[in-house]
Amino acid sequence: EGSNVADQDYSGADGIDVGDLHKKKHEKAEEWMPDEGDGKLEAWKVHELELLALPKEAHGVFFAEDCYIFLYTYGVEDNEQFIIYFWQGSGASVEDKTACAGLVVSMDNKLGGRAVQMRVVMNKEPKHFMKLFNGKIVVFSEGHITGFKSLHDRENFDAETAYLFQIRGTSETETKAVQVPARAASLNSNDMFVLEIGRASC
Repeated sequence: EGSNVADQDYSGADGIDVGDLHKKKHEKAEEWMPDEGDGKLEAWKVHELELLALPKEAHGVFFAEDCYIFLYTYGVEDNEQFIIYFWQGSGASVEDKTACAGLVVSMDNKLGGRAVQMRVVMNKEPKHFMKLFNGKIVVFSEGHITGFKSLHDRENFDAETAYLFQIRGTSETETKAVQVPARAASLNSNDMFVLEIGRASC
């Protein structure tokens, strides 16, 4: 009862109660907007059951086989509030997902239990979470991040392979590029697509 963890995922939850932190109920968790997303964002990848800090350039780049933790801090100094978002890829291992959950709890404990913990479902990211990246989200359907110098700095990148991305979103700050199979069947007339061939930037 005292947990700050959302009792349902953002993907269509009927509502959340974040306890004493915000003292509000929200009709739609996925529409929850505690602020305009202009606070401080820190990011980590779960690596070998520990946290590996990610540079700012890697914020918003997701791989389906990875788990990520984001600490978002907002409000004034004497009344800072915290949200811990954790994004678990659909292809992430059970070990990484378990470690991710434990690391979130540990991070919250270091904040005195004051954070709101939110699990984000891959490809069903909520409005506020997406706003943190200002429409610069790229989701790869497989693989792991291996560092970050560019979008090509990823496991199994092949300069000879074609990569197809579907552009999804309803506004400038809620847009993302999602990797889909590079074949004609992935295309439709309602969305925009980007095809990356060789080392061209996507």
